Amino acid sequence: MATTDRGSRPTSVGDLVEGSTDVTTKNAAAKHAPGAWGARPRLAWALLALAPTVALAFKVISPANHENITMNAIRSVMPGADPMMINNIQQGVVNTDLTHFSETEFHFDNSTASNGGFDNGFAAISDMALQAHAEAMMCDGSTPCDSVNPLFVNPQHPSYRELLESIAETYMDLSLTDGCLGEPACWSADLAGRATFIYTALLPMLVVDQDPDPDTVTVLPNGLTTNGLPNLAPLVLAARQQLDAALGGTFCRPWPYQQLCFVGIGSMAPGHADFHLDVGRLEVLQFEYQAYFAWQHLGHAMHTTEDFFAHSNYVELVSCRKGPPCDATRIPGAAAICDTPLDGAPASWTSLPLPTDGRSAQDLVQFFLPSFSQAAVNGVLNAQPRVFADDNSAHLQTGNFPCLLQSPDSSFQYCHTGGGDTGVTTAAGLNKDKAYGAGEEPNHQNFDWANLTATREAAALFTSFMYSFVDGPPRLATNPLAGTAPVGPRPSCGISVAASASPRVTVQVAPVGQPPALTPTRATLRPRILPGAPLAASVKPAFAQRVLSHPELLTRDPRPRIFVKIAPNRAFRPGERVSIRVDAFDARTGEPVAGMPVSVGTQRGVTGAPFALTVPAAASSRCTIHGGERVCIATPAALAGTVDDPAGRYPGGGGRFSLSIIAPRLQATILGGPAVTPDAPGFTVSAVDSASGKPVVGAEVLVAGRLVGPANKPLALRLPSPPPAPSAVGPVALGPSIVVRAPGYGEQLVNYFVVPRGTPMPPH
Repeated sequence: MATTDRGSRPTSVGDLVEGSTDVTTKNAAAKHAPGAWGARPRLAWALLALAPTVALAFKVISPANHENITMNAIRSVMPGADPMMINNIQQGVVNTDLTHFSETEFHFDNSTASNGGFDNGFAAISDMALQAHAEAMMCDGSTPCDSVNPLFVNPQHPSYRELLESIAETYMDLSLTDGCLGEPACWSADLAGRATFIYTALLPMLVVDQDPDPDTVTVLPNGLTTNGLPNLAPLVLAARQQLDAALGGTFCRPWPYQQLCFVGIGSMAPGHADFHLDVGRLEVLQFEYQAYFAWQHLGHAMHTTEDFFAHSNYVELVSCRKGPPCDATRIPGAAAICDTPLDGAPASWTSLPLPTDGRSAQDLVQFFLPSFSQAAVNGVLNAQPRVFADDNSAHLQTGNFPCLLQSPDSSFQYCHTGGGDTGVTTAAGLNKDKAYGAGEEPNHQNFDWANLTATREAAALFTSFMYSFVDGPPRLATNPLAGTAPVGPRPSCGISVAASASPRVTVQVAPVGQPPALTPTRATLRPRILPGAPLAASVKPAFAQRVLSHPELLTRDPRPRIFVKIAPNRAFRPGERVSIRVDAFDARTGEPVAGMPVSVGTQRGVTGAPFALTVPAAASSRCTIHGGERVCIATPAALAGTVDDPAGRYPGGGGRFSLSIIAPRLQATILGGPAVTPDAPGFTVSAVDSASGKPVVGAEVLVAGRLVGPANKPLALRLPSPPPAPSAVGPVALGPSIVVRAPGYGEQLVNYFVVPRGTPMPPH
């Protein structure tokens, strides 16, 4: 049985992209990177060769900045958060830059107090948070859970790739159980075909983006995507729809028993325990697949929230500064837009005021999204002493991006990057995505203030999110944000923060269909997602709720255990020589555990350090009973790896992981359908390549283990006639096993049955 405790997601994006989450150049070269990406399965092989070129089109900086903010925010209000849940939300944070890097609203790029850009950014946060909330309440894409999806808070896999691998393995296991082999309606679910789709169409595409974004990538008129990455959203959705359909679709027996149908494969094969245990495993994986969408979109919302503080001058204005520090000898007019650095490190967790200050966690359920808006932010800024002659809020802006001129465009006073994106030095920079060091932009000196303030607001967002579920509050620290107000002196303002705490801002929500008025600008308001009742999940739905048929499958060993991540976390070709890094993490604390022995086949390494690996071809022997006969087939398999625990520090285990192996696969069927009549002089077994759909040269057919001839040609072979079935819905007669094999392919068991002699043929 395929394990659901596999390892591996790199800490950063992977070997092909530098370890980071903030694509600050997002340059035109990336928008026009080579390669006409597409979602059709047959393109997967060609795309592998293009992936390194695409990845290098990105200039990535600020290693793990957004991931660390997100982790610290979650842990500040949910100390016992599952590290794998945090890891999976972090991948949504990463993908905000990979998939949405050209969409300014996801980064508050090009925003001023009057051009609508800030409204766009806050709308993007609202859209993503509400979408994530709706998805985290669902278990299979259509049926709600009792409260928050249990796999959202306690995932089984640290990456989408391993989740896919487990789904495909479970499909294969199910297809070979006696419960499925003896039920032709199960054949119509084509479980092996669903596994093949994952192996040949989706897994090979996970080369650059191992945790693909479920959002559609913008495609340019020339057919290229704006970020040079493949648009995997259709494939991600298709794999989920296939999983939902397997567990909830209607499947009927083929002729001549077609009047017998089942809703969902779980209603088939009563009494077959191994079959139903695998169905239970598939249900767990279905819950986790649904949770993946929520992790991604919550990560998008948190990234955009964090970018508000990194990309704007909010922390400067609220601290009574005109702006970030800059080199006054090179910046014309620096006295009007630049200032001295904020003093030292933040004095406390709540050093700067925020719109969500003073609210209880319970209040945040209905408060966070409307309060974290331009109107609310303006209220906080204008409650502080005036820095300029007019309102502080009139000077709120983000840096112009991309800043291709020697000075910012007329409506902007800053570039995102100091000096602009052409390397000139006559523009002040505003972004604070990176810690300050020798040779860095002067504006990075305010990094600590922006980082801590972003962490506080991200914590407020996560608290609001969790409090909106029936069983969410018990998972958090007791009222973690209750009564929070800034304390301690702020730089420059000359007064205690507590004396000018953020006011409670009343926000008038615009009616549906009336977005904020925009002046002509690069910022364009996106269509908003408008659920009927935002964050109203504190009341249980009144309709039937989905529960797992085998909840015991979620039980984990309570003793200390580890989980594993690998880099690069992608599919590999047999014979490929790669450098691989395996990292083990304490599953309770999330802390890395270095120096543990790693074995991948016959090759060895240790956790926390890269080692060379020649990828072998991997295969497994799967055995089953077919018509009373034991039959085994060799199928391609993931390459198993293990992290050992010789010191015995982790008796709960969890050190298994896998590497996905790209291998061609067969699709084998009886031409004309699975029903074979004994009176027929013979039949033809079709064997085609699953990726190309073309006949496989050299494919052979074995019947009961004996070679009888080639595939794709008529076989002069009569099958024995079974006894008459007791009824039209009685058991079918499985003839001798038919297996197809071909050089370079795994073997395939053919599903078919023999109808009694004299059965009338179906009308044509």
